[in-house]
Amino acid sequence: MKYLFSSLLLITLSLSAIQAQVQVPSNVNQQFELQYPTVENPHWEYREGAIVAMFQLEGLLTKAFYEKNGSWRETRTRIDTSNLPVGVNNFLNTNYKEANYTYVGRVETNDGDLFRIESEFRNSVIIKTLTPEGQLVQEEWINYSLMDQEVTAPLPSIRPFPVKETPK
Repeated sequence: MKYLFSSLLLITLSLSAIQAQVQVPSNVNQQFELQYPTVENPHWEYREGAIVAMFQLEGLLTKAFYEKNGSWRETRTRIDTSNLPVGVNNFLNTNYKEANYTYVGRVETNDGDLFRIESEFRNSVIIKTLTPEGQLVQEEWINYSLMDQEVTAPLPSIRPFPVKETPK
């Protein structure tokens, strides 16, 4: 009986591992190798409708997004707030001086660089995308839940972007 249970557990874990592996199309892999020839063994996953390579580049967490046809969509690199352009820093200091940011990153696209700033609330995250000059080009509020389960673990004390009330 123990042997049967162990065998079933091993088979289940093996199947789970196989399902978790992302099959990277050769055209995506070729494009990645052209862009990042020094990076070895990136972690691949599906995210936001794209095939994403996650890796360290110059010590920074980097994610390169590709379409299924192999074309590059964008690359996001986590950066420190001290490395933000002056315009982005001015925007944040003027509008969100007391906010805590859970992600700050540079987003490279074919149209140029943007900067992505995220701040988390209890059940949501707000994402602001800015130009290097500090112009807000997109703001997105994403609500999420834990499948309607009550959160019992203590939440970290953070100060997210303040919510500005709209005048009536």
